[in-house]
Amino acid sequence: MKEMKGTRRRDNGKRAAPRVPCSKGFTLVEVLVAVLVLSLGILGLIALESMALKNNHSAYQRSQATILAYDLADRVRANRDERGKYIVTIPSGKTHSATTCSSCSAEGLADNDLVEWSQDIQKLLPGASAAVTASGSVFTVTIAWIDNRERGSDTVETFQTSFRP
Repeated sequence: MKEMKGTRRRDNGKRAAPRVPCSKGFTLVEVLVAVLVLSLGILGLIALESMALKNNHSAYQRSQATILAYDLADRVRANRDERGKYIVTIPSGKTHSATTCSSCSAEGLADNDLVEWSQDIQKLLPGASAAVTASGSVFTVTIAWIDNRERGSDTVETFQTSFRP
């Protein structure tokens, strides 16, 4: 009698069930380790994205400070006759105190510029303060604001630029 491949005979001459080869594939432990490694990788990506968002917001605030400083420089250049009126200090949380006007003199325009500029600073930068100083014909604009990227630690950032009207 011819024996079939993969089967074996019992002692009594009857055929036994075919042999099942060793099972191949993942065990439960291997799957759990893979899930653990994958979840740690995803948590790392989430932390990386969170840091990128914080740093992006800090860069946004620095860009706003730069734009505001150059905005004031342009305003001073446009109103050279009253450039002395632009020498001011604006404390944190305050705006320049003057009334706005739609058609005003050069002096009124300087006041109007400072009101608009100080409102923009307070609106765009948290806890911002600003100072405009002059040394001879060189004006210096300094803007400081609170960069609170990390909860509980308020870092004061500063942007400073100088220009000639």
